[in-house]
Amino acid sequence: MSTSKTPKVWINQGLPSNLRSAHILLYVLGAFGMLIFLLVGGLPVEYRSFYSLMVRVLVNGQNLGVAETFQVVRVVGVLLVVGKIVAAYGIANTKRSGYFLGVIIAALPLCANIFLAIVELSPMILFSQPLSMIFAAATVGLLLHPDSRAHIRNWS
Repeated sequence: MSTSKTPKVWINQGLPSNLRSAHILLYVLGAFGMLIFLLVGGLPVEYRSFYSLMVRVLVNGQNLGVAETFQVVRVVGVLLVVGKIVAAYGIANTKRSGYFLGVIIAALPLCANIFLAIVELSPMILFSQPLSMIFAAATVGLLLHPDSRAHIRNWS
């Protein structure tokens, strides 16, 4: 039996508006990512740059074939999508670990795109997926907003 005094919630209306918007956005992006994976069998577009970085590392660093590399990328993609939902649930239940997981998972596509743009010396990579980057930047901005950071200081 759980000894917790507060009931677990999926959406917390007591959060500041920025943090509430960010955790709902994480749920929505995670749900769409799961739908894409289950219905189409593909991976979410927002992590395309991250996937290409992973493929480069896996193919160049290991002796993996194309099928094995694709399987590793698919597993990591599913973990990232599930991580969004777990992070949103953690934020809704005022868990500091959920907040930090949400920041990392939301910032990953932005960082991967910037890194690829620098390595490839092609700034057009930054504009290859504008809608995905807008949602990622909005999520990171909402999570890192001063009101959000001030609110999580007293979380466990």
